[in-house]
Amino acid sequence: MPFRCMLTLLLSMVSICLSAQSVSYSIKGTVTDDSGAPVAGATVSLSEVRQGTYTDERGFYNLSGAVAEGTYNLEVKYFGYQASRKQVSISLSQSNLVQDIMLGGDILNLDEVVVTGSSPTSTRRQLGNSIGVVDGRSLEKAAV
Repeated sequence: MPFRCMLTLLLSMVSICLSAQSVSYSIKGTVTDDSGAPVAGATVSLSEVRQGTYTDERGFYNLSGAVAEGTYNLEVKYFGYQASRKQVSISLSQSNLVQDIMLGGDILNLDEVVVTGSSPTSTRRQLGNSIGVVDGRSLEKAAV
């Protein structure tokens, strides 16, 4: 009987220690382009744990959650810009981080835009998708 009590106590202590490994973190910062303008709507995430958020209209983001101590990749993506990836270390002593990120333009991936649409009010027989492709030259003409 004393063996069972000791085993129960030991297992309880192990589970408490394992749950204590999780660290609440907060990563804040601003995402800007290479001219210094804020990038609104960029995706900011810790790719290994699939936790993420979006930047607001001022390019500000606040990513928070709980993860195990370690090193993670902070990934920032937005259409028309090169993705940025920075390593961040999260620990009990480093759980509130500030990471400002600058995204460079990626003009090579702007040669066309694919738009896909469907209607939510269609019946099953009418259901279909429409796919249209707009090339880069048409976008340049429209911007003028």
